[in-house]
Amino acid sequence: MSLDDTGSGHNGLSHVQELPLDIIKIDKKFVDLVCADRAAITIIEMLVRLAKALGASTVAEGVETIEQYHALRDCGVDEGQGYLVSPALPADRFIAFVDLPVAAPLVA
Repeated sequence: MSLDDTGSGHNGLSHVQELPLDIIKIDKKFVDLVCADRAAITIIEMLVRLAKALGASTVAEGVETIEQYHALRDCGVDEGQGYLVSPALPADRFIAFVDLPVAAPLVA
């Protein structure tokens, strides 16, 4: 089970206590600021620590630049999704895309 858009909107941390989570997805709002805002870095690092304490992994949403990729990796984020990897694709192109070799995870 994945908790989407963690840290924004109606998705409060109270859900973390209520649900058996496997993945905490870090909202794009924080990913957009990870290279420029210490507060965003602190929140991302906190979410990574929380996920690890709960036995869950982390996925950053909306990764668009290699700089964001490196900053998120430095924060300990497990995986990323976004335009850096691929834009949204129609089903036939997605199937062809997933047959390609998988990129390295964020954590070395």
